[in-house]
Amino acid sequence: MIALSENEERLLEALRALPPETADTVIKWATQLSDLAKGRPVDWSDSWTEEGLASLQNVSIANFEAREPAPKCSFGAIGKGLDDKGPDFTDLGQRY
Repeated sequence: MIALSENEERLLEALRALPPETADTVIKWATQLSDLAKGRPVDWSDSWTEEGLASLQNVSIANFEAREPAPKCSFGAIGKGLDDKGPDFTDLGQRY
């Protein structure tokens, strides 16, 4: 008989409470995560440290930015005549 950790026992209890199809899906996900770990230990804890959350956020943002480059803004005709000082309205009174 294999001795289970407290987390493993809770996981089994949770799986037993699920409908069979849902439990199969969760087991499939766990297997996929284990495969992705490539032999590294997986922490199945349901709580995150502040450092862990910050790391996850940084990695997520970096991955998103790598896949989704920032849009380039082009003013086209609207921006003609604009410089660092902004638009030139000096001749507005003469036109209208």
